Amino acid sequence: MTRAAATVPELSRLFVGLLGHLSEGSVEVVLGAEPLASLDARTRNIELQVRPLLAAGGPHGTASRIEGAAELWKARRVPSELARIGWRITVSDGSEELLAVGRGTSALTGHVHAPPATLWKLRKFL
Repeated sequence: MTRAAATVPELSRLFVGLLGHLSEGSVEVVLGAEPLASLDARTRNIELQVRPLLAAGGPHGTASRIEGAAELWKARRVPSELARIGWRITVSDGSEELLAVGRGTSALTGHVHAPPATLWKLRKFL
């Protein structure tokens, strides 16, 4: 029997579902000597740093970026779900916040906040 790989929307729903059950604890992921991601269940925050990814060469391949962007579009309901369960994900480059989704962002923008001056930095990852 062959099993197909999970899609980004499926993984996103699983991830959000798991977050809803976390009440305490923390996890930190380090790439090289720099923190890449941290999760704190008590404050319901996830922080992602793009600087270690840029130092490691960033995403590779135009086709994979286009496919990834299409998959992320399918997962567009995730920020609203994060806001509903009280979680916030922030993406920064170490010095400033580039993107925030979930709790504390406006429902008018789909629970996504990206300061206009930092949007150009995110283009490298789409």
